Amino acid sequence: MRLSAIQAKLSACCQVIYLDDHVVVVDKYAGILCQSDGCRDLKWMLEQALDRPVYVVHRLDAATSGVVIFALTSTVAAILNQAFAERTVTKRYVLLALRHQPWPANFEVRRAIENRQGQPILSDRGKKAHTRFVVEKAWPALSQKLHYALLFAEPITGRTHQIRLHIEAEGGWIVGDVQHNSAKLRHYRGAQVVLKRRLYLHAESLTLSHPVTGTPLLLEGKRPTAFSQLAAYLDRVTTKR
Repeated sequence: MRLSAIQAKLSACCQVIYLDDHVVVVDKYAGILCQSDGCRDLKWMLEQALDRPVYVVHRLDAATSGVVIFALTSTVAAILNQAFAERTVTKRYVLLALRHQPWPANFEVRRAIENRQGQPILSDRGKKAHTRFVVEKAWPALSQKLHYALLFAEPITGRTHQIRLHIEAEGGWIVGDVQHNSAKLRHYRGAQVVLKRRLYLHAESLTLSHPVTGTPLLLEGKRPTAFSQLAAYLDRVTTKR
């Protein structure tokens, strides 16, 4: 089947960015589950489009958009699972976040995360977690002394909600994160004009060796337009002050 025909079947959930006999890599839309107990998750939709089994080797939260790789055989799934476990896969995310203090140019967070009754929380009793952050762009403080920043995140470990919780550990929150920071979501009111109803967290790329050929792969998705729209708005309002 041609790639165009496959993409047509997947237009509601993702964009295919790489496909061969061993793996399929997609740019998942926000709001789509990678895998669930029911059907019509991303795994199921890929199996319907490709007409073959698909194996999950890592996941993104439903609210997070971005690059996800799936194996097309159990052998390849085992190789990729080992690569993720050994941390030879580099994951890069982009996010828009804010807090009441200026953001440092780069920083690392090492805070353990515990899954308590199905809810990931920061806890010294949890599993070790490590994330590196680099600020791509920061804006002057707006009303309520809120400092917005566009950041890159590289999670070294892979805990559930790790990036969200590590931003919280630094006194901040990701724009649109109503699950962990609903009490703090008093954004600069003017920004509501351009804010989309989504979490501003996107898995921008995966870097790894191909599980069969060993060829280096840089798998990149497209940054959602919601990010550039909010960034452009922040540029406008901060230059007027």
